[in-house]
Amino acid sequence: APFTAVLARVRAKSLGALNPLPVALTVLSSWSWLQYGLSVPDPYIVSGNLPALTAAVYGLLVMLPLMHDAEHAQALLLVVRVFVAGCFATFGRI
Repeated sequence: APFTAVLARVRAKSLGALNPLPVALTVLSSWSWLQYGLSVPDPYIVSGNLPALTAAVYGLLVMLPLMHDAEHAQALLLVVRVFVAGCFATFGRI
């Protein structure tokens, strides 16, 4: 989900039809690329993914309170499962 859409849903104080899964995947993807950029070392990959990771983590953190009602319980469960599985896959490579 685009960052502007996330901020719009936070201002509306409702998740609405916004799918939170892409935000969690963006965190994992940005982290993986940042990890790669640091291991190579490639300052261009690092400089491109550090702000992306920061924005994605912020977006995920501000969306979490919107997912705690019963209507979005399945979305929260899916985000948690994907994020935990992705963390194990990503951090397992360190």
